[in-house]
Amino acid sequence: NRFAEEAASLLSDTAPHAEVHWVAQILSELGRHVEALPLWQRIASRTELTDYTRGLLDCAQRLGRDDLILDTCSALRASGVFDRDLILCEVGTLEKYDVNGAIAALNNYLEKRPDDKILRLRLSIIGTNWNRPEIVDGRPSVMPAVTEVDVMNGRAAVQAMKLGGYPDDALAYAYDLLRLHFSDSEAHRAYTFNLLPFEPRPTVPEFAEVKAGC
Repeated sequence: NRFAEEAASLLSDTAPHAEVHWVAQILSELGRHVEALPLWQRIASRTELTDYTRGLLDCAQRLGRDDLILDTCSALRASGVFDRDLILCEVGTLEKYDVNGAIAALNNYLEKRPDDKILRLRLSIIGTNWNRPEIVDGRPSVMPAVTEVDVMNGRAAVQAMKLGGYPDDALAYAYDLLRLHFSDSEAHRAYTFNLLPFEPRPTVPEFAEVKAGC
């Protein structure tokens, strides 16, 4: 900590970005995000997504600086930067304050990246969270593979398919999710969600013997 303070105090106004980055990174690793933030701001680009910009966004998230996150993400998007991690960061923050703005940002991204199933699922998650069924796309064909998602996104995919009218596909997806993450309670919640007593309900076949898929 003492050496980091000394290094920060020795940075001149004309110090190369690489030096500023090194000190900002050290301060961040020490958990001194308040001191690191102005250094990240000093070197982060607002027109292209660089490692410095990623460092700024990470620092801003840790400090709860939603204003800085939204301002930076908006500037990058206005400059034509369309990156999955960036839009997820922006939408995750924007949804707290402006749901319609979050939907617009996702639709803007999907116009340019229509095959991005993760972002299409994120749009459906907003639809289920805010009772906006018109933006929930429950088609199994647009869902990311169960091996490509974490448990929370997998659970969201299951909910979108069931509520979107595909309970049988939702049950099969949830079954695979559960087998992949059996020790995770969220995977169990995803599976049992399909069996709750409200429509549409899945068709559960009868089995003569216990085997995979039952």
